[in-house]
Amino acid sequence: VARKKGEAATYCLNKKCFAIEMEKVTHFVSKKGFNIDGMGEKIVEQLMNAGLVADAGEIFELKKGDLEPLERFAEKSAQNLIESIEKSKKISLEKFIFALGIRHVGEETAVLISKNILEISKFKVQSSKFKVNEKFNFLNFVFNIFPKITAEDWMSIKGIGDKSAQSLVEWFRDRNNLKILRKMEKMGVIITINNLQPITSNKLKGLTFVLTGELSSFTRDEAKDIIRTQGGNISSSVSKKTDYILAGENPGLKYDKAKELDV
Repeated sequence: VARKKGEAATYCLNKKCFAIEMEKVTHFVSKKGFNIDGMGEKIVEQLMNAGLVADAGEIFELKKGDLEPLERFAEKSAQNLIESIEKSKKISLEKFIFALGIRHVGEETAVLISKNILEISKFKVQSSKFKVNEKFNFLNFVFNIFPKITAEDWMSIKGIGDKSAQSLVEWFRDRNNLKILRKMEKMGVIITINNLQPITSNKLKGLTFVLTGELSSFTRDEAKDIIRTQGGNISSSVSKKTDYILAGENPGLKYDKAKELDV
């Protein structure tokens, strides 16, 4: 393991580490990702140990007959999991991007991308063969267009910094990751871009907020929804581009950085 300069976390150096791959798949199926009911960490580990799942794309290739011989699975539980997987195949773009587990790209950044992607890549859409509308499967767009988007393009979205932008570029230009996307496309995963919280007001239009600490009047997710419905954006990190920080009890390092930057 090693720790990069300027970062607090320690990372495993083995790119094929089983524990890392298991965490990726567990993150992928979690509630804020594909939300596959009945597929927790223990089931993920069991499926990977059995050689049935090596990456997130192979989840959608599972059949009832693959599961029934395994411990913890009977005919009914196997059928339930297959139905959960099938149900998860239609997913909004922001949940899909979050599920991929791209470093420095959390829930807030995923929402920013979903809200702004057609704007930053407009020239690419016009020059491509795709006609984007409400019936369009955005997975085709992700597979073909995202690898062409530069770090500068990503940073043109307010709230996305250089670390997130570079991670996005690296992830979508990695051949192994593109193979996983192709598996999902082949197995019928559909990404939509019309599931975001409707904007009811432009009071906070163009403003970027960072949340930290324990809020007393509402949950963190409720606060995010309020900001988004008023036209504002949420970012996971404080930068010079941050307009406001919403701080509750016991705020963390984000609050200190905001004070340093006079946010």
